[in-house]
Amino acid sequence: MKKLWTLVLAGLLGGLLAGCGGGGTGPSPLSQLSQAETETENQGQALLSEAVSAFSDLIPQALSPQATGEVPPITLASSGEETVLIGGPWRPPFPFPLPPVDKPLFITIKGKPPRAHLAYLRQDPAGRYFLEWYGERGVAPVRVPATLTTTGQAPSDRQKVKHKWSFQFIPPKIDLIFYTEDPVDPFALHIVSEPPPSTLPGRPLQSTPTYTLPGRFKVVCCGWPKPWPTLDIPPIWLIRQDVSVVGLPYDNPRVKNATTIEELVGQDLGFLYIRRKLPGGTTTDCGLNRVWCPPDTDPFLNLRLVRQGEGYAIQFTKLSDPKQVIATLPAQVSLNGDQSFIGIEDDLNSPEEPTLKIKWPKITIEIKIVIR
Repeated sequence: MKKLWTLVLAGLLGGLLAGCGGGGTGPSPLSQLSQAETETENQGQALLSEAVSAFSDLIPQALSPQATGEVPPITLASSGEETVLIGGPWRPPFPFPLPPVDKPLFITIKGKPPRAHLAYLRQDPAGRYFLEWYGERGVAPVRVPATLTTTGQAPSDRQKVKHKWSFQFIPPKIDLIFYTEDPVDPFALHIVSEPPPSTLPGRPLQSTPTYTLPGRFKVVCCGWPKPWPTLDIPPIWLIRQDVSVVGLPYDNPRVKNATTIEELVGQDLGFLYIRRKLPGGTTTDCGLNRVWCPPDTDPFLNLRLVRQGEGYAIQFTKLSDPKQVIATLPAQVSLNGDQSFIGIEDDLNSPEEPTLKIKWPKITIEIKIVIR
């Protein structure tokens, strides 16, 4: 039985579509967002291919984009002001033995105009691991420490091995997890390190994509009724092969003036567009308690802070029906800073249960999407 996350996406009401610009001819607003996800991912894939070509002097020819037709997984994460792309200079199945010492692993791309960095995994005689980052031609590479943690035995059949990229802005962290879904002989390898240092200039790229998803999101989402108006800031957003997330905080004065988390219990904090993507690009399996539903359903959820036992939780309510509680998930919540960003982190012991980290002005929320 396939593992499923426990965040429920309930069915879309006709009135919600009408209130969002739907009901006429042409694609529904939610279909437009699904299409925008695809367009954004394609834009990222094109930029990754350009970066691979830019590092042709450091990447084996057998790993070039033409070597296989398989689409390489990527992660795109945006603070609203800065977008980071993370991918690899190879395509599935993973072409190297594990652990992949002396192999090219990471490509990161950020900035306007974008610049790219390439990382090899290295190991010194003392057994310590490093990422060796390469940037602009002619500039010496820079090493940063890396941590490798393994459970189980790597399978000889690398077709069984999946992988995902994770990233967070603050503190800066980049990681890559390899894993299998074999319950009899499970395996996971987690590589955690830092993005390339700011002192290492990246290799310049020619393209500067304007990603489709955040602009389409603002058009589709923001005429809908909400507990509070949203702050006038760019949305944070994240796309990778298993999930898409876009979010905006509310202009809730209780959040703005809070001095303790306890003051915010019962308060609405913001809302998310969040959609789980199953292998093959479908979301048709609603699973237990309507866990995940097809792309044309309602993936807009209000975030409310509630108390759960001795700690806190985020209560997800349907944006179109605030009385309908979709899920209540344990969360780490703190007050800090005015920055915005989004991150995602995978767990070595439970690779299908990521932690989503959302930072909005004044508040940080960490939610583990647990499997039940």
